[in-house]
Amino acid sequence: AMYKKLHLLLFLALLLSLPSAAQADPDLPAGSPTPAGWIIERVDAPPLYTDLTSSMFQFADDTAYIAFGGDHLYYAFESGFSWSIEIVDPAMGVGRHASLALRSTDNAAMISYYDATNRTLKFAKQLFSAPGVYTWQISLLDTGADGCTSIDLDSDNNPGIAYQKNENLYYKKYTCSGMTCMWSSAVRVDSALDTGQDCHLVFDSNDRPHIAYSDEDNDDLKYAFYNGTSWSLQTADTSYQTGLSLAVDSSNRPHIAYSGSGYSLYYAYLDRGTWELTEVDDEPTLVTSISLYEDRWDSPHIAYNNSGGAKYARIDEMNANCTADEWACDITNGTDFPVYIYLHLIDANAGASARLVYLVRYDRQIEYVDVTDG
Repeated sequence: AMYKKLHLLLFLALLLSLPSAAQADPDLPAGSPTPAGWIIERVDAPPLYTDLTSSMFQFADDTAYIAFGGDHLYYAFESGFSWSIEIVDPAMGVGRHASLALRSTDNAAMISYYDATNRTLKFAKQLFSAPGVYTWQISLLDTGADGCTSIDLDSDNNPGIAYQKNENLYYKKYTCSGMTCMWSSAVRVDSALDTGQDCHLVFDSNDRPHIAYSDEDNDDLKYAFYNGTSWSLQTADTSYQTGLSLAVDSSNRPHIAYSGSGYSLYYAYLDRGTWELTEVDDEPTLVTSISLYEDRWDSPHIAYNNSGGAKYARIDEMNANCTADEWACDITNGTDFPVYIYLHLIDANAGASARLVYLVRYDRQIEYVDVTDG
């Protein structure tokens, strides 16, 4: 494989360009004297962001869009070599577990996210009044939220959200009947304790929701599907660790990439009622962030991080070098020490170019890498 770095942007500079209120050092009470008698205060600081997900990224018309947060909810988009960034929700303690979807008609952003201060699920929607002119509509959707949120849009661009509430997996859907549109009541999908800490929602071609999610109490990878009448729940693997990504193929069958036994990269798909599991990459281990894409030929492409850096795996018999036969695993950005990277894989078509996008937390930068097979 041949790799070409497109460009490297220092995300820290972007974050520092935002105005923010003065904040005291979190390790010291405001105005605390040091042993030497100095008064130390934090005058300014870059935005806080935490609990990032691969679904914080979206791409349309060769433009990157990102939603993230922790102290507030932020929205950024890139065109060419310049970035624009704004505060969507200025409330304190919001924006963790942000998940972003773009409306297909005009790329209007919709974001589900967690309010850690009030333990609520929130939703932000971009409302355009003219080209390039918009406002944000902020809605509180549910209380008792615990963290994970995952948003996807159906064929009518109506959002659905999977999320964790009171340590259970829940689901809400925005529906329209005539001129009346509203959010459905919260549906508890799985009542087992500590389910949904990790979750990923995808609509299939029939607008049926599929959810891959974690069962932390039992270390299980689980899967839920709504057939239009009822939810069915299945356990895909009993050795789940952390980090998952869901995709459906052209036949609406679910595929999941995840961190399994030993924190190795695993790939699972449902075949005639049975989950087929493959250990794709077991060295180096510590896979924590994953993004899966099924291409037009229903072939899987997986972007993921581990203790070796950012990696890219796909089925490639000619260049097979993974733990699993017929899989190729390539390092796109190696390091000598573990780093936590959030990845998103787009435009992956067999024999064509696959773009990986990842955020390196330790120096707050976003790097784009083109990966070209052949």
